Formats: sequence, C-alpha cells, structure tokens
Amino acid sequence: MRSKLQSGLPPVLLLAGLLVALGCGDGGGGGDDDVLCGNGKIDADEQCDGANLNAQTCATQGFDGGELGCTATCQFDTSACTKTPKAGVGEPCASNAECESNLCLNELVHGFPSGYCVVPCDADYSCDDVSGVCVDYGNYLCMDSCTLGGSDCRDGYACQNAGGGKAVCLPSCTDDAQCPSTGKCNAKGLCDKKCAVDADCTAGFKCGSDGVCEEISDCLSFGCNDPDGAFYCLELFGYCFLDFCAAYQPCDGVANATGCVRSLDDYICDCDEDHTWDIATRRCISFTCNAIDLGTLTNTITLESQDTCTGQALYDAGGNGVTSCTGYGTKDTELVYKLTVQAGQVVLVDMEPSDDFDASLWVTTDCSDTLGRYCVAGVDAVVTGGHESLVFTNDTSEWMTYYIVADAYKSCGAFKLTISKMSRCGDGVIEGDEQCDGAELNGVSCEELGFEGGELGCTAACRFDISDCAFTCPATDLGTVTKDITLTEVDSCTGTKVFDASGTGVSCTGYSSMGEEILYKITLPAGTSVKIKMEPSGFDANLWVTTACDDFNGAKCVVGADDPEELILTNEGAEAMTYFIVADAFSGCGTFDLTITLQ
Repeated sequence: MRSKLQSGLPPVLLLAGLLVALGCGDGGGGGDDDVLCGNGKIDADEQCDGANLNAQTCATQGFDGGELGCTATCQFDTSACTKTPKAGVGEPCASNAECESNLCLNELVHGFPSGYCVVPCDADYSCDDVSGVCVDYGNYLCMDSCTLGGSDCRDGYACQNAGGGKAVCLPSCTDDAQCPSTGKCNAKGLCDKKCAVDADCTAGFKCGSDGVCEEISDCLSFGCNDPDGAFYCLELFGYCFLDFCAAYQPCDGVANATGCVRSLDDYICDCDEDHTWDIATRRCISFTCNAIDLGTLTNTITLESQDTCTGQALYDAGGNGVTSCTGYGTKDTELVYKLTVQAGQVVLVDMEPSDDFDASLWVTTDCSDTLGRYCVAGVDAVVTGGHESLVFTNDTSEWMTYYIVADAYKSCGAFKLTISKMSRCGDGVIEGDEQCDGAELNGVSCEELGFEGGELGCTAACRFDISDCAFTCPATDLGTVTKDITLTEVDSCTGTKVFDASGTGVSCTGYSSMGEEILYKITLPAGTSVKIKMEPSGFDANLWVTTACDDFNGAKCVVGADDPEELILTNEGAEAMTYFIVADAFSGCGTFDLTITLQ
C-alpha cells in the first residue's frame, strides 16, 4: 500500500492553514529579457523589488519573526529576521513557529492540551524522529511514542495503543486545569474554548450549545463569525478560510499576473497566456505548451512505448491546493497530449503502465493548467502499476481541444496509451449499451420483445420505445394471499424481456434488469405483509414489485431486491391492493423457486 493523502479534502481541513507552501528560492522560468531591478515589480530572477516583497515574510522564509527586507539586487534580506528555540515531537506549543517541524496541533484550534508538536510521516509511514510513531490522525503524523501502562506521557495525555506493538501519547485531559488556554476539558479528553456568544470564539468558530467554541462546518448557514470580513466561506467544504487575496493583494506586484484566486488559506495568481503560476517561487513563469498533437479523434489511437521519464515535472492535478480530480497530487514527470474532440463525443482514455510506477491520468481544457484548476476528469488507481482509465465527454455544441496528462504521483516509467470513441446516442450507429439509435433498431421488433405486435420505436436516450407495441398483461394471477404460496422450477427463459427496473434512470433494485422476466399478480388485504423470496439457479436474478402491469421502466416500483432476491411487501392502505411481482434478471435467464410467506 502506498502513502497518499487526498489533496485539499477533509480530514485535511483539520490542518488547514498549517501546511502553507513556502515562497522562496530563485528558480523558475524566465520572464522579459529587459527587466530592471528597482521598478517595483517582481521580474525574472527577482525575489522582491523595493517594498514589494511578493507577499512574503520572515515566516515564509523559515524564520519565526522579524522584518523581511529587500536588497539593492532584488533579493530577500533576512538579516532582521529572528529564530526562536524549537520544540520536538510531542512537546507543548502554541503556534507552528514553536515546533521544529513547523507544525503544531494547538489547544485553541485542535484541542490538544497546551499544544502538541507533530511531524508529517515519511512516504513509507516511518518517522525520522526516533521518539516518533506514525499514526493516522486525519493525516499521517508522527506522534510521541510511549510504553503502554507506563507514565511517560506529559500532563493531559495518556499512552494509547497505535497497533503493531506501538503506542503514542494522545490527548486525555481529565481536568479543566490541564487546558490553560481554553479552560475547558471535554468528555473526549480534548480542550474546548468556553463561550457565551459567538463573539467569544475566533473567526471560523461559533459558540456551541454546550458553551464551548466549535468549528463552523456549515458556513453557508452560519457564516464565518468574522466581523472584519477577512474570512470567506468555501461552499465545497462548508468551512471558512482566510481570504489571502483580499487581505494582502499578493498578485498586484507580480509581473505577468492578471488576477488573484483564493486557495484555502493561500492564493494563486492568474497569469497571462504565455505564463503559468509557479507555487514554489510565487511567480508567473514563462510557459510554452509542449503537448504532443494527436489531431482529431476519428478512430482509436494507440501509442506504444511511451515513457514519462522523458517528460517534465510541471503539472500537478492537486497543485491548486483545494481539490484534485485524481484524488491525489501528481508531482512527478508527465507527458501531455493534445486531442480535438467533436461535439457530443464520449472519449475513453486508458493508460497501461508497463513499469512498476505510481501512475495517474487526467484531462484538462487548458495546456497551461499546470495546477489542475480546469481538470474535467481524472483517475489514480489504488494499485501501483495498474490501469488508469477514465471517460470524458465533450458536452458542448462545438469541437473542443483537450489536453491528456499521462502523469504520476511518484516515479516514472513506460506505458501504453489508448484513446477511443465510446457510444454516442444520436449518430445512427448502435454502440456500447445502446439498444437502438434513431431508426436503427438492430433488427428487433415488438414481437421479439414478447409483445403481440405493433411498431417498435427508439427514444432519445437510445432505448427501445415500446409505447406502440400491442400488450396484454402476461402476469399469472395468484389471487388474494391468504396462505403461503410456493412455486418451483419456474423457467424465466419462457417469459418476456420488456421490463427494466432502471428504465427511469433510478432502480429500486439498485441495478438494471435487462434479462427475461416472469410476472405474477397478487392481491393483499389491507394491513397485510408478505415476504417474497426468489431463489435462482445459474443466472443473475433480481426481484421487484410494482403496482401496474405495464410499468415497463419501473416508475411505479414499490420495493426491489438484488442479491439476495428477498423483500418484504406491505399493504399499508385501508383497502385491498393489487401488486405485480416481477421475477426478473440483471442479465440472462434460468430456473428459479418463488415463495410468498405471510408475515
């Protein structure tokens, strides 16, 4: 199993704002050739320019405080920055700056008594600190190890089993005095901040019913409890974050930047068409699209012996810091392919790694989208070396250009890429799971489907339209259920093939029922309940009940079951009701036993 955490998604929110990317260094692509240090803008090879520090501080440069400056050569001057002694894993802290790892689970926000310094685990779930043990605490974090039954945890903590013969010190306060910052120890052993009204809590928190501050998890309903308006509500998660763009206008002095985009507690600058945002250097760097042009998709495209090791490590599906369409980051090397797709076309892309590397695959509409902001589809298989397959659709009315990114979470290697067209309803060709397409009925008639005659049609969704087929209800009438009924060795292959529980797009069995079926009509007295059980032999059956014999698409289904085919039917009305039992199949047909038992 590999160590991978979803990008920007809860429970990462537990640490939102703690892991902010540092803006340092002088790497990145080039800019204009004639830039001059001293013009007040961040140009090529400049970290700063006069008073323009590119939204950086001593803290972002690895210091704990002080005043960041800018030299005459437009490089950071850290001579006035300061550092303070750092705490190790498991030691008390009030802020990130107090920990060697720059990561503190503090008492006010996270509820850890007096705070607790932690370190993110290594990729193999190990800890560099000899006293640390890697545990899953929302994120994989190294915490202070201990001996079960011993007394080696500090006040407010207890030694708890972490599995594998290891144990760690976790919050376990028993007295309010062990929570010096919040003054309240809850029943879970965590610290809560006392409050009487929301104003007693920090931004992003509200006063709960038990008189303690709790994180706002539905900011659409509650807002952000932020009178200064410095926070914003992220609808995707329901949590509040600092609006870095509004608070600091960090992109105003960045060369080639056209705007600012919020990214949790951080920011991303929009760049002009010849540049892309580089998070590491906090600059718009020069960008040239190097995508391999595959032209327009007309037939299946197969590319053998592709190798991401020959590519570049520029694209990251999770680089926007909020979401990733693959579910993970993709920071290693990639190859990019340009593909034009006609309107309405459905496309299947399959990446088959031949080397044992951790591949991923995603599609965007912009070649310069190195951060995955415009990703339309993505996938990352759980098993390293497994197929990466995705489907995307050009659901516009025009031909569109897409960029397929054959990427990797980790490492690189050889792969085969296959791109093919999937069925497209309305093109007059029966493809995929289409029953028909326009006038093309695949040689099927009303009679072949089990009707007595009539004219078979095709719906706009490429399913058979049987509304003009002649129909006589084929249900066997079992009468009013007053005693148990048992039917044995019934052969559904002798039945019809016109009922589908999922015909409306929603199925009461959880699946479609495209196989042959046998119908039974029963009447239940008011208030009567029966158990209906279907026991198939050698085929994939399902079972459902409707109130109409001509309910071909399951719109009037009242109850259904699939694996096992067993359900309870109750007439909750004040009068006797007639029901139709559909002994159906996901696919195929065969013999079955059916029992109806009074309850």
